[in-house]
Amino acid sequence: MLSILPLGSPSALRPAKALHVRKDILNSYYEEGFNYSKSLNGHKSCVNALAFTSGDGRHMASAGDDRTVRLWDLHRDEIAVTSTFSGPRGNVFSLAFSASNKYLYSGGVDCKVFRYTLGANDGAADTVWGYHDEDVRAVTAHPYNDDVLLSCGEDGKVILYDSRSDFTRAQATLQLMSEVTCVQYNPQMDHVFVTSDAAGKVCLRDARMAFGPLTSRSQSGAVHTYATTLQKPSGAYTKPTVSSVVFDADGSKLCVTSQHFYPTIYSVGDTAPLAICTGRLFPDGNPPPGGERTYSNNATIKHGSFGGPDGAYYAAGSDDFRGYVWGIPPIRELQEQRQTIDQAEWRTREISQVADSAFSDTKSDRQARYIPVQLDRPEFHLRGHQSIVNSALVHPHLPLIATAGIESHIMLHSPTAGVPFSQEPLGVTRLDTRRLPLASPEDRVAIRRILMGMEASPDDEDDSADHITIQLFDEILRTEGGDDDNGPFDTGLSWLSDDTDWDSESNSDDAMMVIDSDEG
Repeated sequence: MLSILPLGSPSALRPAKALHVRKDILNSYYEEGFNYSKSLNGHKSCVNALAFTSGDGRHMASAGDDRTVRLWDLHRDEIAVTSTFSGPRGNVFSLAFSASNKYLYSGGVDCKVFRYTLGANDGAADTVWGYHDEDVRAVTAHPYNDDVLLSCGEDGKVILYDSRSDFTRAQATLQLMSEVTCVQYNPQMDHVFVTSDAAGKVCLRDARMAFGPLTSRSQSGAVHTYATTLQKPSGAYTKPTVSSVVFDADGSKLCVTSQHFYPTIYSVGDTAPLAICTGRLFPDGNPPPGGERTYSNNATIKHGSFGGPDGAYYAAGSDDFRGYVWGIPPIRELQEQRQTIDQAEWRTREISQVADSAFSDTKSDRQARYIPVQLDRPEFHLRGHQSIVNSALVHPHLPLIATAGIESHIMLHSPTAGVPFSQEPLGVTRLDTRRLPLASPEDRVAIRRILMGMEASPDDEDDSADHITIQLFDEILRTEGGDDDNGPFDTGLSWLSDDTDWDSESNSDDAMMVIDSDEG
């Protein structure tokens, strides 16, 4: 077993040699996979949001459908909840620690943003903002200032909270045309943030152009619009709903997660996609065995994260009850491997070709098509869940990955049984993954009762809340289609014909990525 001693906080590893050793050890961990895990039990229903404290990552916050926010201390002999925060009246979707961990912010279904002071004993929010009219989908803390944050919601608003500013509420609100599904500050450039929306648009924005008096605003702050529209050589196209977007630690890359599609990697300064992360192959390099499902994102909102040495890995959850970790090559390498073709060549491509993709920034230059690299083989799987994995969060320094989703527990994954600071060893994770069962008549009766708000039948009284929730989402997967059996790009997307007016479906400054599917 490899030693974990060199993997403490980087502050203890100043010498260049020690840093090099630490990086080599981390790389070896990611090459071997995270085959040990532990369940963290504290919630009573689905866990939707995870966050590590800024800097050392000593604490992890979690929240979900039980309307509580819990704080876990990873440096204790036995990892446990140390604080519980209350206040939300609906499901919590998002969490964020402030720059120096003075505050913890949360947002969710009750249209409010809560601020908790860490170290306070009562567990109540010290500030509650109710500026949104619909669900709050994400909160993101300023990378340097504890008192500054952004929130976004299904009302189309992005709201700036800044105690230093004398902005009116209107001046601190950016109103967009579609539901805003995510907002994230760039971790290195404090005036830069990214937004995604239900119409599939992803924009890099400058806060200095997005907020304040109308006279100081420009283009809603947008400085880049990323390629998110998919198209086949036949001309049929679609714009998947983007559910989340995240930067890597140095702010140079971002990943866009879309419904019915794959995590897509971008360089922050390049509007064309660099790579897409699929599950066409298993980590051993072979296609999924017969009857095994692979990566898909059809049923729930997913959140992934970058991590590992130099942020060279991306982790995400999937509808197939696994987490996935892909190795991401350097930006320059991906840019060199990405193909560029003109419109004429694109139209003559064979329909059977897979993963042809392209983009253009404006109507005038839509002749070019950019085909991103296809990362078909994940580095390893994260196992142990019995249902959909919604969140995968890589620890900022330690070789740990937290995953959560439909079940009420959180899984903490490690490459070794020993975990820094904890005296309790982790167990070996089971290699087999639960398969999606066929529905039984009893299951359908139980699900109908759940959806109608009826009490559980006498036969179900001993069932845990997790079991009932798993039954419900099994049925959702059976209905929505949890498999991609007809090819890697038959992921449930709805395609529009090529004779549909582009400008009626999309703003003229939209970027376009084009992807061919395997139509046989």
